[in-house]
Amino acid sequence: MHRASSIPIIDLSGLNDTNPPERLKKAFFEAYHNMGFAYIVNHGISPDLITAVFDASRRFHDLPIEAKMAISLDHKHRGYIAIDTSTDVNSKLATVTKPNQSASFMMMREDA
Repeated sequence: MHRASSIPIIDLSGLNDTNPPERLKKAFFEAYHNMGFAYIVNHGISPDLITAVFDASRRFHDLPIEAKMAISLDHKHRGYIAIDTSTDVNSKLATVTKPNQSASFMMMREDA
């Protein structure tokens, strides 16, 4: 697995063009293939909305574990995943044997 010394930064300038620049395709592939995440800039999301989302996340994760487990991950892969409770065995980068080391709340656009 590739070891990066910093978090990749992906600049979304030009994303709304008819044909997104090849550099974006390459940047996303490299970042998510090698690191698994990236810092995205020039995305057009207001700083106020970003702050509000981080605040909501913080409030949720500050809830008692019982409240979070009441909305645990469902069959549609939406809900709370507690720390040390899930192992992603689908990794192509490494053999995964230890449970997740972060608590997560999964959400997606609802199916029609």
